[in-house]
Amino acid sequence: MAVNPSIQLGTSGNWAIKEDNLLAYKQLGNKFFDREFDFSRGTRATFVGRNGLIQESGLTDTELVTNGDFATDSNWVKNGGATISGGQANIVGDGTSFTSIVQYSIFTIGKKYEVSVDVTISSGLGLKFQDGTNNESIGFATTSGTYVFYFTGTSSADFVIGRRTGGTAFNSSVNNVSIKEIQLDVPRIDFTDDPTGHLLLEPQSTNLWRNSEGSDITLTSPLGTFGFYNITSSQASNSEVFTAGTIVSATFIVKKADGTTPTITASGSPGDIIFRITGSSGAGVAGALTDIGNGFYTYKLENYSVSGNNQDNRISNNSGDVVYVSLVQLEQKSYPTSYIPTSGSAVTRNQEICNNSGTVNDFNSEEGVLYAEIAALVDVGTSRRISLSDGTSSNRLFIDLRAATNQMRVEIVVGSGVFALLADIDKTIFNKIAFSYKSGDSSLFINGVKISNSTSSFVFNNNLSKLSFDNGFGGDNFYGKTKNVKAFKRALTDTELQELTT
Repeated sequence: MAVNPSIQLGTSGNWAIKEDNLLAYKQLGNKFFDREFDFSRGTRATFVGRNGLIQESGLTDTELVTNGDFATDSNWVKNGGATISGGQANIVGDGTSFTSIVQYSIFTIGKKYEVSVDVTISSGLGLKFQDGTNNESIGFATTSGTYVFYFTGTSSADFVIGRRTGGTAFNSSVNNVSIKEIQLDVPRIDFTDDPTGHLLLEPQSTNLWRNSEGSDITLTSPLGTFGFYNITSSQASNSEVFTAGTIVSATFIVKKADGTTPTITASGSPGDIIFRITGSSGAGVAGALTDIGNGFYTYKLENYSVSGNNQDNRISNNSGDVVYVSLVQLEQKSYPTSYIPTSGSAVTRNQEICNNSGTVNDFNSEEGVLYAEIAALVDVGTSRRISLSDGTSSNRLFIDLRAATNQMRVEIVVGSGVFALLADIDKTIFNKIAFSYKSGDSSLFINGVKISNSTSSFVFNNNLSKLSFDNGFGGDNFYGKTKNVKAFKRALTDTELQELTT
């Protein structure tokens, strides 16, 4: 799908957020024009916002619930003796009838929603949240706390909060009810370790940990408010079978109740917690801990080779201290990706595809500059390319963060090829790369330095017609972080290229 113009990549690296868009650039003289990309993902995704909190991509600002704070006794249909008073809805009964509050015509079949609500359970078994008569189709609250459910509209448009019958008396209340639609194909501007923000593009990945957040306690961390496991009283366990040699990565956040630094131990020796991939009796895995403030730490394990066939992954406590864990993610991948929430089953985030920006009128097929300020998600892997092309494999030029360690290249391909220029760089940090192309006089600049040049002659068979985050014909997708992408319609001088990349 084509996205409307939404973000502006400024020359200073700052982002001007508008609505729901992604912009690319070309240059005529000193004037830039924005051009849309086709962007698709088709699944939910999260990002770290400017405020440092994990947020849902594509979450709209439009509130679908009216009077969700229960400031007045209105807008909700009350059944079975439910009442609204004191800024909350009271759902109380003796268990012989269904007590509920309802708002009609909220959901659309097939659309995705975020449902959030504050729940107080004074007595009884809790509350269910559903669309129409579909029992607990959205979720179920068993204890007091803030609940966030993600839901796809099914057969009913109505939103119901109620208590099932069954002979057991119940006393519950809710407030701060919110429902917002999630638009899946919205690009992510991520601020992880980056005050100015960047476009984040990631490959497909699955969180195999089936309940990424616990329900023992709700804590506010530097990344946001989440449900945590109390692994002092219960283990955080997960059932996933890996064969020997499988490469996995894992992340979670951890906090000790007493505020001291947690210890991740690799065995049964004294320590705070043990993270096991190889079964309940296997050795633990000691990953890296990073202090993120307020007593919270992130645990990260990368490129771990499973030592034996196993089942029953778990996080357990070995010290008796009170330790909390949340945002657990286990991926069959050599490096961790952005957080994928799960609730009862593994969840997959699809690959992000961003291509087809511009037309033949936007690019100069005789000379120009392709510029990008980019960083790779990880150093090694597959080729990750940004290209100008005519949509075929035999007529293109591209910037390539290569699979080889610390190596990138730029290349022009006409038929079987023309030339390539190579450079050694740290791909995991942002680099300003400018590829100036002109028959007989092409050059590569990185971070203000002229790396190499070529005097090779070339004539493109067809005019260049699109800018894409791939190899130009649908492969080698660029997965990484992007602050800026520009296409110039003339070859710049060395002085201009130096200034552009400095």
